[in-house]
Amino acid sequence: SYHGSAEANGMRDSDQGGLPGDLSFAIRNDMSVAELEKCMNKDGLEALDFLKIHYRPPKPLDVVITEIVLEKYEQVSRLLLRGARVGFVVRELVRREWKDKKERARHGLVQRFRIDANHFVTTVFGYFGDRIAELWTAFEKRLDGIEQSTRSYEVGRQMEGVYRLRALHEEVLDRILAACLLRKRQELVMRLLEDILGLVLEFAGVVRDGGDTVLGQTATDGGGKNAVENLYEAFRKKVRVFVTAKRDLREEINIVKKYMVSGALGGAESNVAGYSGEQAPATTRVVQLIFSAILVFRPRSLVIFPLPQMAINGSFTSPVAGAHSPGPLNLALGGYLGQLYSGLNGYSLILATFLALVAYDQFTYIWNKGNIAGPAWKLPFFGPFLSSIYPDMDEYKAKWASGDLSCVSVFHKFVVMASSRDMARKVFNSPNYLKPCLVDVARKILRPSNWVFLDGKEHIDYRKGLNGLFTRQALEAYMPSLEEVYDDYFARFVDISQNENNGKPIPFMPLFRELMCAVSCRTFVGHYMSDAAVKKVATDYYNITAALDLVNFPFIIPYTRTWYGKLAADMVFNEFSICAAKSKARMKAGGDITCILDGWVKSMFDSEDYRRKLDNNIPVDESQKPRLLVVRVFSDLEIAMTLFTFLFASQDATSSASTWIFQLMADRPEILDRVRQENLAVRNGDKHQKVSMDLLDNMPYTRAVVKETLRYRPPVIMVPYVAKHSFPVTDSYTAPKGSMVIPSVWPALHDPEAYPEPDVFDPERWISGDAEKAVKNWLVFGTGPHYCLGQIYAMASLMTMIGKASMHVDWKHHITPRSEDIKVFATIFPMDDCPLVFSKRE
Repeated sequence: SYHGSAEANGMRDSDQGGLPGDLSFAIRNDMSVAELEKCMNKDGLEALDFLKIHYRPPKPLDVVITEIVLEKYEQVSRLLLRGARVGFVVRELVRREWKDKKERARHGLVQRFRIDANHFVTTVFGYFGDRIAELWTAFEKRLDGIEQSTRSYEVGRQMEGVYRLRALHEEVLDRILAACLLRKRQELVMRLLEDILGLVLEFAGVVRDGGDTVLGQTATDGGGKNAVENLYEAFRKKVRVFVTAKRDLREEINIVKKYMVSGALGGAESNVAGYSGEQAPATTRVVQLIFSAILVFRPRSLVIFPLPQMAINGSFTSPVAGAHSPGPLNLALGGYLGQLYSGLNGYSLILATFLALVAYDQFTYIWNKGNIAGPAWKLPFFGPFLSSIYPDMDEYKAKWASGDLSCVSVFHKFVVMASSRDMARKVFNSPNYLKPCLVDVARKILRPSNWVFLDGKEHIDYRKGLNGLFTRQALEAYMPSLEEVYDDYFARFVDISQNENNGKPIPFMPLFRELMCAVSCRTFVGHYMSDAAVKKVATDYYNITAALDLVNFPFIIPYTRTWYGKLAADMVFNEFSICAAKSKARMKAGGDITCILDGWVKSMFDSEDYRRKLDNNIPVDESQKPRLLVVRVFSDLEIAMTLFTFLFASQDATSSASTWIFQLMADRPEILDRVRQENLAVRNGDKHQKVSMDLLDNMPYTRAVVKETLRYRPPVIMVPYVAKHSFPVTDSYTAPKGSMVIPSVWPALHDPEAYPEPDVFDPERWISGDAEKAVKNWLVFGTGPHYCLGQIYAMASLMTMIGKASMHVDWKHHITPRSEDIKVFATIFPMDDCPLVFSKRE
């Protein structure tokens, strides 16, 4: 990494002491299989990525050095560690000696490559080091003012000083990240730099393993380009692109390429900062001039500060330190350009900038829109922001009807909507191009390491360890918990209607949300969670749903929806972590499986025992292999995060379905009567007989009612994906990288060719009709690699609910003019929130 003396870096004597706390290197334990494989490659750029900074700041330093700050330090540390490693490699290449002049001539290409590689690495990382030192020195000068504030005896002044320090600290780290090309907007440039460094390491490996004779072969000797020639050609091309990508090499100021040199990158020879073209090969000059000039605008003149030539010494010497820099070169601006520039003032400049941004925003939208349906232009910057906050179902239907593909742009997000069945299925089944996405704040609420953010093979492997939790056999163990919750809540519904509201209708949608949250908690964690905790989770989960709405703040601001959502999510994580610890203790003691958590934890222990036997060469019969093979024993928090995703996936969808099914049954008493008769018949008239999966299998009409409800009013009408790469949706349209691509399931489920009279609620279509044949249209649970894990559980839960309700309670729906209108809130609900009155059925 880049280091200078304490004096050169502006460090004070007091800074030379040790940092309070435990600062050290540690081994990363959160690496994926793919990352581990990269670390195993000794010639790979990621060979040292298994190291990380480990630091636990003591109080009160933890107020300033937060987890976010430590992550920023880790980014810079990883880059500089890579630079130190590549720097060592190129220095060793430079020190390599040849036997004589003839041998040196035969290795001319290798000679040029090693010199160019050395200068590229030293120049780039020397620049990084200088910028870090410069920014940090300025930061230290500002610390004096902070120290004066914290020495005050007034508590308020002390706290002000601490928070100023934190803000300044984070600001300087953000500037350092930008200087080191580590910001999100610079991702492409950093990726290009990593490719170049990878080529350098690969070249070093060829030199090490190939031998001098092989390396000396040329195209004429070997009949074609050898490895070194191919690597050098690729190196030159990528360096050319890196130099040209000046837009991404800036931090508040523009770093531009002032001079173009001859040789590998083309252009005429030039003499920059006293550097003669005869002193080194052209490529060497180019990589030294990557950061050739900093442009600073001043009134009526253009001041250019060229960065000086770096000494060729094979070390990590800064290209600035110890070199003479020529004075600024003032270029007077004349003619029309000069008149225009001199006529600018603050207001006209602001207006011009605003108009340029508006034009760019419109151009980007029109360019991304291409030939698909969508508004001809975009409201500058905001787009249809208000309609996104208050979504209207009729507007969605109009958008779907406008074409198989349509688009909209809200803020910086370009959104492509896939409306037809085939377009939606293509999106669901394109994991190489797309991955499911949530709103920006979701990573903060669900935690960044949550498995839902995995992609590709990692996601597939993780899902394999969860699939067995939702099989028929597993669900049998969870059925008693379902019935217990339904019995409690149905009794409560009657009490609320008859005693608390004197038989008057009230909106039951919030109560159905609470009911389904309680059902999920009891199914997932059983009685490890207290009744009070279940009630708390069910009540507060609304805040989580609101925080994850499609249009929301991308960051957490106190007393906003995202803030309340984060508080609720943290509470749920804590409760689930406690449940995980309790389940581990009970499963180790040989307890029975009563919930999904028990089944998963037992599979972890069984899998661990199975692998231990295999590692110790203990014979294991195939029948002893765990039915559900889990990769390892997860921590309590990791288990809690996964359980939270189960709740996240089930809560809103089942709440929507339960609300609609109670409303639909109340408005169609003849259908409710058939459901009741079927449930009593399979129980031989005993309405208190416990439900089972076999019992549910003998209820075709109840199943048809649930499926028709999910088709008629699908809880999830759209599933957002993000394009990892440019996605060719059709032969004539490609969704740009980074855009949201949203498959819509409503049109497929209301397709008259698959479901005649789609706007009629008709369960009979699933029994005597052809609805079951429309497999491709049945997108309620998605399709492809991210299909819903809990679809069997969801069907069983809803069938159990409506079957028990039909036998034990009566309910009446108070129909309003808005009962059939649809409200969109994560999922869909009746606009009037389903006013009902429950009574006990005798």
